[in-house]
Amino acid sequence: MQRSEIAARIVTCARARGWPLFVGNGYLTREVMAMVDPGEALALPLQGGMGLAGAVAAGFVLAGASSRAVVLEGDGNHLMGWSCAQFIAFQQLPVIHVVSANGVYASTGGQTVPRRGGLQDVSACAAALGYGRGFAVESAEELEDALAAAADLALPALVYVAEDPGSAAPRRSPETSARYASALRT
Repeated sequence: MQRSEIAARIVTCARARGWPLFVGNGYLTREVMAMVDPGEALALPLQGGMGLAGAVAAGFVLAGASSRAVVLEGDGNHLMGWSCAQFIAFQQLPVIHVVSANGVYASTGGQTVPRRGGLQDVSACAAALGYGRGFAVESAEELEDALAAAADLALPALVYVAEDPGSAAPRRSPETSARYASALRT
């Protein structure tokens, strides 16, 4: 799937349910910022917060600001934020953790993300983290089904989506994460 389509489907899912969306930095942040203006939806695209989207989402849920949250990040962000994912699992927070997996750190030069197994190992990854369930997704229809199933879980869920590594780089937004954070607080 193209990165822009993945982001659009996650934004739609979060909006439809009134759940806040926390987006890891990089191109996914740019994609969401192109779709959601500050205050238009419960969204916080983190610029410069590599691997921290899960931690911010966990804090938001633990503070009682929302009963649930959605995290969208790339596989590089996810790898860097495994401690955040483990904390989400340890606290058994109802977070839908979506990882757009293209195998590279796209926004920093295309270096390879170290991993093995790819989508076949998502269930094992979810189990290792302590998540309730893992989903491996390769199509838009599979993504919709995984999001619906994850929404029914009271435990954290991990959704790995195969992203086309040739997805075009999105334009930069004139907005800042601070404007989104301020809008989210109000």
